[in-house]
Amino acid sequence: MKSVLVASRNKNTCGLIFTCLNNNYELSLLKSVKILSATNQPCDLFIIDSENSVDQEMDLIAKFKASNNAPILFLTAVESTADAIHALAKGATNYLIKVDRFIQLLPCTVELLLNQHEELCQLRKANRKLIAHIKSVEEQAKKSPYTPSVNLRNPIQEIAVPNLPDPSPQLPKEPLTLIERITQRLKQGEINLPSIPDFVLKVNQLVDSHASIAQIAKLVSNDTAITTSLIRISNSSRYRGVSQNQNLEQAINRLGIEQSMVYVQMISNRSLFATKDPLLAPLFNNLWAHSMACAHTSQVISEKLSIGNCFDIFMMGLLHDIGTLFLLQILAEVRVADIDFKPSKEELHQLIEDYHENFGKSLLQRWRFPAPYIEVTAFHEHPEKCTKITDQLLVINLSNRIINALGYQLDGSDEQSFKLQKSDTSLGLNEALVEEISAQSQELIENFKADTGC
Repeated sequence: MKSVLVASRNKNTCGLIFTCLNNNYELSLLKSVKILSATNQPCDLFIIDSENSVDQEMDLIAKFKASNNAPILFLTAVESTADAIHALAKGATNYLIKVDRFIQLLPCTVELLLNQHEELCQLRKANRKLIAHIKSVEEQAKKSPYTPSVNLRNPIQEIAVPNLPDPSPQLPKEPLTLIERITQRLKQGEINLPSIPDFVLKVNQLVDSHASIAQIAKLVSNDTAITTSLIRISNSSRYRGVSQNQNLEQAINRLGIEQSMVYVQMISNRSLFATKDPLLAPLFNNLWAHSMACAHTSQVISEKLSIGNCFDIFMMGLLHDIGTLFLLQILAEVRVADIDFKPSKEELHQLIEDYHENFGKSLLQRWRFPAPYIEVTAFHEHPEKCTKITDQLLVINLSNRIINALGYQLDGSDEQSFKLQKSDTSLGLNEALVEEISAQSQELIENFKADTGC
């Protein structure tokens, strides 16, 4: 009887798995990762039930794969499908989404994985025997007084092949969908995940250590573009004082450390939204314009309504569509390997609409961002799906709709009409206030582009 090891923190799911598989397999429950590491517990299949502890589950996959070649089945919730893609990249064999009655699919999924693994093992065994046989024949050939007429590395290369009728034509394989291509690349470990610029991390660490303005200015001055932009912004109409600022320390002092860091984040992260791919470049540029506009508009709303920390709201606006950036970067890498791969605009926009929130959530979890950031990324299009609807989430949703109405859309289409929603009125908004926010945001966006060239 085949053995199945189960890792699950959810008693209900664990009970369903055991009830479903107990008659046909020898089941055991993994109680601790330490037990796995210490005992090298053997099994024919490992089932991991994902429960929003992504990092721990990825570590679990890595530790299991280090000492066991058995297949891994990753169970994931509907709202966490992007986690399954990361699991595949880490070494999981397949995944099963926990939709209603998913347990009915589990037996056939387990049987399929075990059969495929057994066939793969047999192929590897046959391959090893063939390699050993070829080496043996080569060794005998070296001792022989004559030189064989056949190339032993490729025995059929020099053998005449009789004329045979063409085999019956095979049906062409269906082309992979965009998400299948992305999943395949992630599974093969061929994707470079986006990363926060090192310069931003260093500045954040310095600010978190309560450094002085002089210390912050000394570090920031290493980047000429940011230094020039901060001085220019500090002398703009919004911040202009009696005299013109001449150096970075004066600029940071006028803007304040928090607002200075807002602009440092914005200018530094601009490099993430760039590609040399001519097919995808318009989308990258539109995404930057959309994200930059959302950040400014979110900050305006936060200040107008006195909601949350302005810096956090600004960064949430900047990163709310980070999942779209992740998807576009993957597609750019796919096109490097296959330049003839040219998805249509309709396919690209459908991919982004279907998956950008889940991919964004997964990426921010990887970057270890606080929960409010992750919730905004995962639910900014549909806040009603979030179990805890916060004012921050409603602000980003509102900002997203306002900038779409201003024309900052991913597909570059014309301005949309803005419709006030019930969630907007719960924040204390009316149409007049929305118009005021829109006008102020548009002015900020235009000034930022003029001052920074971004």
